[in-house]
Amino acid sequence: MARTWRWDLLRYCDAVAQRLQQIEVASYFYHTELASFIYGWVPRRALSALSARIGKEFGGQVVLEECPIHKAEWGTIPVVLKNPPWLRSFESLTRLIALPRYGSVDPTPYLAVFFPLFYGMILGDVGYGLLLLIATAVIRHRYGRHPLVRDLSLVFFVASGAAVLFGFLFGELFGELGEHIGLHPILNRMRAFIPLLYISIGIGAGHVSLGILLGAFWAWRQGDWHACFAKLGGLLLVLSFVALIGSLSGLFPPLWVKVASAGLFGSLVMTFVFGGARGAMELHNVVNVLSYLRLMGIGVASAALAFAANKLGGMAGNVLLAIVIGGTLHAINLVFGLLSPTIQSLRLHYVEFFENFFAPGGKPYKPFKRSV
Repeated sequence: MARTWRWDLLRYCDAVAQRLQQIEVASYFYHTELASFIYGWVPRRALSALSARIGKEFGGQVVLEECPIHKAEWGTIPVVLKNPPWLRSFESLTRLIALPRYGSVDPTPYLAVFFPLFYGMILGDVGYGLLLLIATAVIRHRYGRHPLVRDLSLVFFVASGAAVLFGFLFGELFGELGEHIGLHPILNRMRAFIPLLYISIGIGAGHVSLGILLGAFWAWRQGDWHACFAKLGGLLLVLSFVALIGSLSGLFPPLWVKVASAGLFGSLVMTFVFGGARGAMELHNVVNVLSYLRLMGIGVASAALAFAANKLGGMAGNVLLAIVIGGTLHAINLVFGLLSPTIQSLRLHYVEFFENFFAPGGKPYKPFKRSV
């Protein structure tokens, strides 16, 4: 039945879809007995080409006019993400949530920087990273014609490269085997828990603070000064909290305790004065910063499982059995190394980072056209 009817049904579906699109777009067409008028949207970079094409086709009988865009219209304007070619693959991660509203901040460039960073920091193994590099290259070569596969394969190719770089930093090649072939760790994950804790909190504070700054910028663009200053109060809150932790831990001079405490008080006043009851939403950013400890915890767990695989394999007393035991555990760890860093890195973006500035609800730009 599929061989008999599939192509006919696809043609019928395409014809119905085109007819529905014609009906929908008709609301943008107006005419009288003497003139016709079409209202619509086109990306600014395509405007000159459209003007030249209209002039060529109609010989000056059609006038093209660019209308100013008012802020009240931003919610109705379709969206085209504008990123350089080397960033466009990361747009697939943005679209997993929603398109940003017109005029708001596109998070794609920030995803392109921080997603590989978080992924590499969690996985952090030369061996696992190289295996994933090879796997993504093969998948891209075989199935790269599919746009989503092409984009995601490039995303994970970059992320796997970051895992290799962090592997050299941690001195890990399938766990501690890297030390036996001359990889000297700059930071040993199995021992340097406290430094990794501080690093994770520092990264979290920086990432969350960036999100708050982008939120303040979006509020400023909308002309909402109260929300902008409430966001800046939330930024002061995060920085004061981190400074307080650092001073109590001995990383900063004891004087910083008083400075950080004053900053905390000032940030709360600023947040609630300008944000009102909504200002309470800024307080959760303190908890969000602590959520970045997963960068350390999950990474150490991965390193510990690799260590356990090598240890149990070495205790087998038989080369073949050692390969089976160690290989099985490393394979399990590799699967976790693919899934867990992906999930946790995306979570840190979608929950802790995006909620400070991301304005969803953008409608994709779909030019009206008639398929052949």
